[in-house]
Amino acid sequence: MLEKIKYKGFEISSSQFVEHKDSEGGRFKLLVSDGQFASGYDEEDKKSWAQMVLEASIKGYTDEALDNPDEPDENGLAFEANVKIDVFYDIEGDEPISEEFYTSNLWFFENFTSITLKLAFETILERTPMRTIKLPWSVPLESVEN
Repeated sequence: MLEKIKYKGFEISSSQFVEHKDSEGGRFKLLVSDGQFASGYDEEDKKSWAQMVLEASIKGYTDEALDNPDEPDENGLAFEANVKIDVFYDIEGDEPISEEFYTSNLWFFENFTSITLKLAFETILERTPMRTIKLPWSVPLESVEN
């Protein structure tokens, strides 16, 4: 069934960027909420689809502020960006996918989530003083909140 699922892309439905202080260098922390999953069949287009709605934030800190990544020092917060993203998939055939299928194949969807988050955040940051920040192509699993 996975071979029938094609990544269609994403749309940023809302975004926000706030610069708190000027900082040279530092590290960032990425937080991703559990997404909202939906799947169905489009009678008009004669195809199935799936959609994920994600909310994520990236916070940039001075190096010292992230000595303890589980409890960052908010006084060292340099910037934050928040985004709400709709991720789209096309599914060959007339069978939508179930939430159970989605959950049991989460690794497959997380790969596309990582790519989506990188592209979305870099698009947002590209018109800010943080435009030189390049994010990794994959997101460490511990950065995903449950």
